[in-house]
This record gives sequence, C-alpha cells and structure tokens, in this order.
Amino acid sequence: MANSLGAYNATFFAQEALIQLEKALGLASRVYRGYEAERASYGLGDTVNVPVPSSFAAQDHAPGSGTTAQDIDAGTVPIRLDRHKEVKFAVSDRDLAYASERIIDDHLRPAAYALADSIDQDLCGLYRFVPWAVDVTGSAGAGWVTSPRRRLRELLVPVDDGNLHLMVDPAIEQDFLGLDIFHAALVTGGTANQDALLRGSLGTRFGAEIFVNQNVRAHAAGTLISAGSDTDGVLDGAVSQGAASLAVDGFASGATVKTGDSFVIEGHAQRYVVTEDATLADGSGTLSIHPAAAADYANGAVVSFEDGTGSAAGSFSANLMFHRNFAALVLAPLPATGDGRGAQIESVTDPVTGLSLRARMWYDGDTATNYVALDVLYGLTVLDGNLAVRLRRPLA
Repeated sequence: MANSLGAYNATFFAQEALIQLEKALGLASRVYRGYEAERASYGLGDTVNVPVPSSFAAQDHAPGSGTTAQDIDAGTVPIRLDRHKEVKFAVSDRDLAYASERIIDDHLRPAAYALADSIDQDLCGLYRFVPWAVDVTGSAGAGWVTSPRRRLRELLVPVDDGNLHLMVDPAIEQDFLGLDIFHAALVTGGTANQDALLRGSLGTRFGAEIFVNQNVRAHAAGTLISAGSDTDGVLDGAVSQGAASLAVDGFASGATVKTGDSFVIEGHAQRYVVTEDATLADGSGTLSIHPAAAADYANGAVVSFEDGTGSAAGSFSANLMFHRNFAALVLAPLPATGDGRGAQIESVTDPVTGLSLRARMWYDGDTATNYVALDVLYGLTVLDGNLAVRLRRPLA
C-alpha cells in the first residue's frame, strides 16, 4: 500500500520544487528550448536530432545554361538526454509538522537550487565550443559591450532581434554598476534607474540583455598557448570539409592543448576550438575540433594557435555574448515507475517553460523519517559556436 503523507506528498514536493527550479535557472532561460516540444510531439527517445540548415552560395545566372544545382546538406546535431541529476534529503515527522513555507525554505528551495545550479554550470561550460573572442583589460567601459556586439555583427549574427545576451562574472558586474550607462537616470529612466541603483539590475544595453552569473568559467590554456611561443604548426595531411578532427605536426614537443583553445588554419577566416585535451608528443597529434571543417585544407597548411603573451588567451574569465540559438537545452519528463509500491512518485512539467522535474517520497518507519528525492533528466549542446563571442577578462 502506498504511504499516505497528507499534504506533503510527492505532488506537493514536485510542484513546489519546479517553481523554485524556474526561479533559480539563469542561463537555461536564455538558450534555445524549442526541441522539448518537438520531442513531446514525435515521441523521440533518448536523443533529439536537431536539423542543421543547409548552406548555399549565390551563382551568376548564365543565359541559356542557368546555374548549377547545389546539393542539400541536411545534417543533424544530436542532443543526448544523458545528464541525470538528483538531490535527496530526509525530512522527519517533526519537520512535516511545520508550515509549508518552512518546508519550502528549509528543504525544497536549496534542493531545487542545487539542481538548477548543476544545469547552469553545464551550460556555462559550453563556452569551450565558441571559437571567437574579444579581449578586455583595464577599466570597464561601453566597449566591453559594443566590441563583442561588433564581432557578432561581422559574423552576420542577428543582434537586433531581442535574442542577444551578455553573461558576465561578478567582477565585471561590479565594474558595470559603477558606470553611468547602467544607472544614470538620463540613460535608464525612472523604473529602470531604480532597478539599477536599488536592485543591481544591469538591464539591456546596446541590444544585449546583460546578466551576472557566478558560474562563469575560468579557462586555463594548454602550454602551447600559455608559453606564448611556437604556436604555429602545420596540417599533417589534407582535411576535407565537414571533418571533425585533423592531424597536426610541427609544434613544440610535448606541448599540450586544452578543450577550448582556439586556432585558425591558413587560407580561411573561420576559427576553431579544440574539443578534447591533447598532448602533442614530438609536436604532432590529432585534434578534435568545433565547428566541423568549413572548407577543404591542403596538407602542410599553417595552423596558428593564439599567442598567450600579452593577451587574455592564456588564462581568462570566459564571459559570453551570445544569440539564443547558439545552444539548446532539452529537459525530459522522468517516468513514475514504482509509484504506489512503497513510494509516491510524481513528475511535473511546466507547460510554458517546458521544465520537467520528478519527486519521489518514501518513509522509514523505524526512524520516523521521510525521504525525498528530486531529479531531472536533460541534455544540451552547442548548435552553432559562431553565434557567440567570448568576452575574455584576464585572470590575476
């Protein structure tokens, strides 16, 4: 027989925890979420295959012969629902005698926050798949917003459609809050001025919604970059367009590259990042890259990593300006298997945000203890690293 726990049942914990989860999520509300609805409609399994738009080139139309038909490159990007996070806590019978507000404050809020924080940290880690960067040093100013915006515009990213965001670390937030463009009444207006001065809200500037995130990652480059020398090598073999890895040679023996280190290949403007740590024994090795090779490259083409000397390339705080479509997050409802067999289980999904959370509750009669477990299942991926720019602040 299922345990009867009165007002404090799995439904209560699931619904209240979902409310707290929604409040705590930061970066998750600013990346693309539409694939959750797609998964629900088509009953997909543990992987959502996201279609990648084809790329075409305009051709001159020749009288009498027209143009050449171009192949449709209908590829997909898989989002695996492979991250299952849980928080489990114990609630005594005495605890359950308290008002619901105390149960929420003492148990549900911190548990839901821990889940939200885990999702947020994973999303912040996606900076490693962004090949573009703008370095900032010295005193903060308007250029710390306009420079990455310019880079995105040069990359043909929409910057005026309301989907542009800038995530900054607490140190930059402090500097921004001291600037007139963030709190002067002449700039912000009445209510916005109060939000800036009284609540520390950064608001929207130059088309970018600016928010602080304590989970902004610190990046430490491999020795190849941080040494500031011998950062050039060559391709060890031709590379075909669409390749996800390439062989290199000619670097310093034993040099290391870290996930997120950036480079460019001679003859093409596209930048790339390394997606797996690697050690270049004898100066050679194979590198996994993002994005996939944008063109065919010849054997011996020069591969140039960033020179860490005198810039933020070696060690930096990975702040990020991005368009919403640069990354995607998918949360999936978990099953209620086992409900009524010694436990109460409830999964809830918010119809507006698509957030899903499961609560399980069971009772230990010997200790008069109620156990509650909250868990989420989700997957995330970068859709297009060219829709974001790192705002790199050097670390002390």
